[in-house]
Amino acid sequence: MGSAAKRFRPNMSPDEIIAAMNINNIGRTGKKPPEDGEKQLIENFKLLLLESTQRKKIFEQYLYLQDHPITHFDKKLKLDFDIQQIRFHVLNGDMEAAEQIIKDVYLYEDAFDDEQHYYYNKHLGNFHYAHGDYKKAFDHYAIAEKLVLDSFPQLELGDLYYSLGLTASQFFETVKGLKYTEIALKIYQQEFVPKRITECHINLGVIHSRLRNFKTAIDHNHAALKIGQELNSNLLRFSTEYNYGYIYFQFQNYQLAIEHISKSLDHLPPEYVTDYLMSFNSLVKASNELGDKEQALYWLDRGSEIANEIDSEEIIDRNVKEVYTEHKVLSFFLNNEIEQYENLMLNVWLPLLEHKNHLFELGYYYNQVGNYYLGKGEFEKAAHMLKKASNTFQHLMTTG
Repeated sequence: MGSAAKRFRPNMSPDEIIAAMNINNIGRTGKKPPEDGEKQLIENFKLLLLESTQRKKIFEQYLYLQDHPITHFDKKLKLDFDIQQIRFHVLNGDMEAAEQIIKDVYLYEDAFDDEQHYYYNKHLGNFHYAHGDYKKAFDHYAIAEKLVLDSFPQLELGDLYYSLGLTASQFFETVKGLKYTEIALKIYQQEFVPKRITECHINLGVIHSRLRNFKTAIDHNHAALKIGQELNSNLLRFSTEYNYGYIYFQFQNYQLAIEHISKSLDHLPPEYVTDYLMSFNSLVKASNELGDKEQALYWLDRGSEIANEIDSEEIIDRNVKEVYTEHKVLSFFLNNEIEQYENLMLNVWLPLLEHKNHLFELGYYYNQVGNYYLGKGEFEKAAHMLKKASNTFQHLMTTG
């Protein structure tokens, strides 16, 4: 058994594994291949999903495993493959297929071993994260953390801790986000995985900006940008430039915010419409804060080109709800559509920010509404909103 196991190297192709096992006729003979060979095929699929960058190779391996009888000889390995399919479908954005697999796999939950429980909960975390339900995603990642096995490779642990850190930061649990992302960064530095090191630096930059540690936040973004340039990764360069800009926006250096956020758009692929709309919203706000309404309206129009293509009936089930709603708020505000602005702001946008605990954005918009009422001479309403803004920023300063 020991010598047979040595034949299988990491990232071997299915054909190499089959050749090594000398079972090229398995589909015709129906003979069961050695257990090590079966398991190695699934393990390779896990590794590809973990790296998540080789989309074509992942899809080829998925089709191979789905169609080949090798996945039907052993019920445990079939279940292993089904659990990994959750991650596969989430990665490809097919949430309906992922949800169906989750329902099918759930029927066998009582028969899971510890490793299957781990991956099931981890991939449920991926599923809920993709839906924007960050708290539920974090809860499943946390369950997976308790099921970690000594046999897991370091890269698997790095991915789990990064997922925990990123997800915690999404619902503003900054202490947890900081803790888990720093663990992930240490693992990826030891294993030397530049792409993931960059992603950790980006998330740490976001977290430290929320903690008002601007110098540390900029240091992390600088490290991310330097590594990202060496990797020639457009998405990483977009994220780094955008986060640079948003840190400066929070620091009220709106000119530098515009410089970095507009530069980030040079690196964003056209299909990332949510990120485009998010960027245009930030550019609208920064331009407006500088008193440049003409430029603010220019960025607003760029955002409207995207927003107008979004089906408003589908927004509840998509990750674009927040950026779409913010765009509409900014549009009503800049175009002086008073009734629509107040209705959307008070009944939808502020409650959404409160629910998501987005403290900086909440304080920013309380302040905007307060100044809006002040300009209308509605001093009681203005005082109420400006007080809320002050309290929110004070809470942000003390809790992160």
